[in-house]
Amino acid sequence: METKAGVRFFDRTTRSLHITEVGSLMVAHAQRMIDEAESAQSLIESMKDIPSGTLRIAAPLVFGQGLLHAPLSEFLARFSNCQAMVELTNRQVDIAHEGYDLAIRAGAPGDMDIVAKKICRLDASFYCRSDSEHAALNDIETLSQKPVALLRPKEKYHTDLSVKNPKGESTAIECSPKLISTNPWLLKEVSMANDYIFTLPDFIHCDDTLVKLFPDYHTSSLDIFATYTSRKQLRPAIRQFIDILSQHLSR
Repeated sequence: METKAGVRFFDRTTRSLHITEVGSLMVAHAQRMIDEAESAQSLIESMKDIPSGTLRIAAPLVFGQGLLHAPLSEFLARFSNCQAMVELTNRQVDIAHEGYDLAIRAGAPGDMDIVAKKICRLDASFYCRSDSEHAALNDIETLSQKPVALLRPKEKYHTDLSVKNPKGESTAIECSPKLISTNPWLLKEVSMANDYIFTLPDFIHCDDTLVKLFPDYHTSSLDIFATYTSRKQLRPAIRQFIDILSQHLSR
């Protein structure tokens, strides 16, 4: 080290050895390096067992608004050393390159480098307001003569309506929608105001102001996955949040 630095760290004689001023400065720097390395190791060891740190989550807008608040609240209440940063977006984020720990996705990802754990399945059905003139409908074919509002993702603004019966068989229903929207809450409020029959994710139906029509049929089903980058060395915070999320959505 002395040869490489071009200075002496010690004054040497045959009988004594004394550290120089430069040597003392090197000792101070070395000690700080040792302290930082030990601190990093302690942090790693603690994170192996106890959930801690910031959990960065991305989730679709409707899912986040409708289903994420309860599991996230429980997670933060149980683990006081954790924080969360959540982005609600309908774009498919790049988990690794954008720095997310976890992304909630509708449908399994095609990326082989991403681990996907199915956490639930979400269905959508037909609804109308409880005092609607349509509340007694029991023949799904009559939808073609009724005012209908459809929930559609942005890339699927089509007007045809396909429904599945209890056997999983699809039936096409001809209709002329009065409203098509990507937002279920907007769709619900406009439909209730104008007495439309509308499609809605079942998890949003949470009160007695709505009636579910044709309960044996649904308009769509989506498998929801928690996705992350590695099965190995998964942080305890990520593992715990996925467990809590799965418990809430399986109820």
